[in-house]
Amino acid sequence: MSFDDSIFQSIFGLAHRSAFLDSIGMILGVYLPYVLGVFFIFLILRQKQVRIKIFFVCFALFATILSRGIITESIRFIHHRPRPAEVLMIESLVQKHREAALQSGHIAFFITLARVAWGMSSKGG
Repeated sequence: MSFDDSIFQSIFGLAHRSAFLDSIGMILGVYLPYVLGVFFIFLILRQKQVRIKIFFVCFALFATILSRGIITESIRFIHHRPRPAEVLMIESLVQKHREAALQSGHIAFFITLARVAWGMSSKGG
């Protein structure tokens, strides 16, 4: 069993045991990206100069298009890996589209935004 499969099995072992924890996981999975997006917009609006705001917005757009749109899709094209729920025939809490598991588009997007936020303010990022 590979390293990522063992991590998946240990996390999935916690699923379907507590309806409360399943609900918390679902709520975080659905709403946390919006909270992070609002926080990122707040960091941009907090900048004093308009030129700096425009720079960071353009930098964030360029970086996310590059990471999520080009690099992630290139990795998926070269190395297709199905999702664990598909391979292991298990019921997932979140029903995903039939897309590749590696490279996660969400993580590529949010790591890119976090890096831009870190560049804006070491306190905010």
